[in-house]
Amino acid sequence: MKNLLTTLLLTFSCTFIFAQSPESVSYQAILRNASNALVTNQAVASRVSILSGSPTGTAVYVETHSVTSNVNGLITFEIGNGTLVSGNFSTIDWGNGPFFIQTETDPAGGTNYTITGTSQLLSVPYALHANTADSVSGGFTETDPVYGASLASSITSADTTRWGSAGADGDWTVATNDMHSAVTGNVGIGTTTPANKLDVAGVITVSESANDEMVINNDDEWTHSSGLQDFGDGGDHFMVASREGSGESAGIYGDGDHVTLWSPGDGAPGQPGALVYVCDEDSYNGAIDSDPFNNAALDAYLNTSGNWVAPSDINRKENIVELGSVMEELMKIKGYTYNFKLVEEEIEKGDVAPLTYGVIAQEVIKYFPELVDVSDGGYHYVSYTEFIPILIKAVQEQQTSIEQLQAEKEALNQRLEAIEQRLDQAGY
Repeated sequence: MKNLLTTLLLTFSCTFIFAQSPESVSYQAILRNASNALVTNQAVASRVSILSGSPTGTAVYVETHSVTSNVNGLITFEIGNGTLVSGNFSTIDWGNGPFFIQTETDPAGGTNYTITGTSQLLSVPYALHANTADSVSGGFTETDPVYGASLASSITSADTTRWGSAGADGDWTVATNDMHSAVTGNVGIGTTTPANKLDVAGVITVSESANDEMVINNDDEWTHSSGLQDFGDGGDHFMVASREGSGESAGIYGDGDHVTLWSPGDGAPGQPGALVYVCDEDSYNGAIDSDPFNNAALDAYLNTSGNWVAPSDINRKENIVELGSVMEELMKIKGYTYNFKLVEEEIEKGDVAPLTYGVIAQEVIKYFPELVDVSDGGYHYVSYTEFIPILIKAVQEQQTSIEQLQAEKEALNQRLEAIEQRLDQAGY
C-alpha cells in the first residue's frame, strides 16, 4: 500500500455568517496506483483530523469518511459532515490558529491508513487554502490533476504544492513562487460578476521597477510624473501606455471618436530618429539575435517631422531594372477630385466626406498593374508612393524632349540669321 500513488486536490467550500466559522470544507483527491493508473470505482476510507498549533499538534476534531472513487479516480467529501470520532467542528475557534488538516487514506476501504497528508488551514478571513500533499508516508511521484505533469518526486513536508481558493472551489494553485488557475469560467477583480476570462473593474498597472510602469486604463485621462494627459471626450475608452521616470511616455489611446498614438520620438539605439517604427519580424532571427532592427528588419518609420520614410538602400534590392518610357502610359491616367462614399452609420452621425484628390485604381491597373492591389471582394487599392519614380521618369522624358526642342529651335534661329544676313548683302 505504501507504493500507492495519490494526487490530492483540496478544495474548500465554506459558508460564512459574519465572524462565525465555516460549516464545512470540501475535500477532493485523485487516487492512482503504483503504475500511475487511476484507482476507479473503488471503496475508499479516509480519516480527517484538525490539528491545532502545528502539523503534529493536538487533534481538536477527528472524523472518518467512506466513499467510492468515480471513473476518474476522484473521491469527494465534506470535512465537518463525516462520522464523528472526537471533537466538535462547529465550536472550533478558527481565530486561535494556526490549524492544520491531516488526511489519512486507505484505498482498500478499511482502517489501514497508509497514505497521509498534512496541510495548513489559513482561516483569516476564512479564505481557506490547503496543500495538495505536504507529507506522505512513503515516497511517490505527484501528478498535477489538471495538466498531468509530474510536480515532484519523493514528496516530503518541504515539497508542497498548495491548492485553495477564496472562491471556495479550489481552482487556484500555488507552486513555489508561481500560481495558476484551472477555472473554466471567469475571474473577476473588483467585480462579483465577471463577463470575461479576466474582468478587472479598475486600472491595471504593471511595474518592473521604480518609475518604470505600464498602465492599462479605461479612461481618457492619465496622470503620471510629467502631469495630466487628456486625450478626448468620447466613450468606451481604452488606453495602453508606459512611462519612464523622466516623465516621458508612449502609448495608444482610443475611444468612440478617434485613435491616438503618442511617442517621445527619441529614436531607437542606432536607428534614425522616429516616432513610430515598423519592422518585419521575418527579417531577423530572434533565436540568435535579440535586436529586432538587425538584418534590415526596419521596413518603414514615421520620422519626427511627421513623414513616412521607406527603405531604399541598394543593398536591400535585387533584379534592379531602370524604368523605360512611361510618358505615353502616364498620359492616359487622369487625375480627379472626389468624395469617398459614406456608409449609413456615418451619414446618421452627420459626417461630411472631405474633397479628395487622387486617381481611379481601375484606370491605373491597365497601365501600371504593379501599383494596384485587389482584394478578394474586388476592391482596388493604389500605392500612391510608387507613383514617385514614375513621375520622376516622366519628368526626365519631358526634360529630354524640351532640351531637344530647344536645340532644334537654336538651330532654326541660326539658319534664320544666316538667311537674313544673305538677304541684307544682296540688298533686299
